[in-house]
Amino acid sequence: MNDVVYITGHKNPDTDSICSSIAYAEFKNKTGVKAVPIRLGNLNSETKFVLDHFGIEPQKLVDSVKPRISDVNIDSVNTISPETPLKTVRETMSKSNTNILPVVNNSGKLTGIISRSDMSSCCKNEDGRGTDLKNVPVNRIMKKDNIISFKSTDLVDDAKGTALKNGYANYPIVDSEDKVLGIVSMENLKSPNRKKIILVDHNEKAQSVDGLEDAEILEVLDHHKIGDIQTGNPIYFRNEPIGCTATIVASRFFENGIEPSRKAAGLLCSAIISDTLLFRSPTSTDKDKSMLKKLSAIAGIDPEPFSMQMFKAASSLEGKTPDKILNEDFKVFNISRTKLGVGQVSTMDTEGFNSIRNRVIDSMKLKCKNENFDLVILMVTNILKNGSELIAVGGQKDVISKAFGKELKDGSVYIPGMLSRKKQVIPPLTAALS
Repeated sequence: MNDVVYITGHKNPDTDSICSSIAYAEFKNKTGVKAVPIRLGNLNSETKFVLDHFGIEPQKLVDSVKPRISDVNIDSVNTISPETPLKTVRETMSKSNTNILPVVNNSGKLTGIISRSDMSSCCKNEDGRGTDLKNVPVNRIMKKDNIISFKSTDLVDDAKGTALKNGYANYPIVDSEDKVLGIVSMENLKSPNRKKIILVDHNEKAQSVDGLEDAEILEVLDHHKIGDIQTGNPIYFRNEPIGCTATIVASRFFENGIEPSRKAAGLLCSAIISDTLLFRSPTSTDKDKSMLKKLSAIAGIDPEPFSMQMFKAASSLEGKTPDKILNEDFKVFNISRTKLGVGQVSTMDTEGFNSIRNRVIDSMKLKCKNENFDLVILMVTNILKNGSELIAVGGQKDVISKAFGKELKDGSVYIPGMLSRKKQVIPPLTAALS
């Protein structure tokens, strides 16, 4: 697994984040890089529609890229049965140059540990005339209780802490069924292999995967403002003022003379349509438009009717809880000393939203309190009217009037023509808070 590159979008992923990571993984694999897309949250209704339409399984859900035991060099080891004579144990240890041997039952499950020190204690008076090692089974002296072992899925930091407390040089590694996979040394625990990561559609640490500081970032592809991601080495960093990260991903295909598959082209089309609201958003560029035309021909879709199907799926609030409405497309920003959270929900069902408005506001207040936000905003974007209502809670909600020149009324304000969080919300708020 050490040669795998993981490609991930941001937390609370939207269609661009999911589709760009899947498509870019296809590109990297076609260029000889073993790449796997991952996601950092559940799919929203629009993205589910897109993946279902093109027959694509969602990528693996990951909560952290902190090193696990599977990222450490694990040494192979011979196992022995409880009935193995001590003489054989000593010979096996000498041949394999190991200090411990795991003892397993008939099913291969770990039942005990025998160490060189255990052997020395037992045979310290053995000089050829004492204990007959041929007839003493290992279960007589092996450690049976409180055996310290690690699973391949355990975090290295946790394993290291346990190892430091106990002071042994080697520890057995077992699978979910306690079957022995090998042993790991304390030295190897100190130097795990870092996961290799490519970030798409974000470059802010608060929006990225947990444990990013323990990973090696190889590339960043994004269309947002420059954030606070730091790397130890120079990397490929591509940030363009365009409507969608998928446009950058598509560019990588065509610049290298590689045509995306029909499915990948369909995903990239969907992302462009979603992020630009089929070019209703002011973030849209001619590059996004030309790329959609090129990709839609490969994918075999007509963007206009397909976009309506997407928007209908995205705007449905049926079955969505207030928490899900708030968090489905929620991003965190640290501006000066202000912790800001901005969610966005697009809908053609204004009445449906109004029926749960107060419950959504309660969720916003709770999130603001529990996660120490200075300001939480929800953009309720009406696709048909081409505008958004901003609902604000928090100690700094008065910044809304400074940023947009409009006063809040009962904690909200409607702004015609506002469709883009990236271009129409964050820049004015950044200026007002700086």
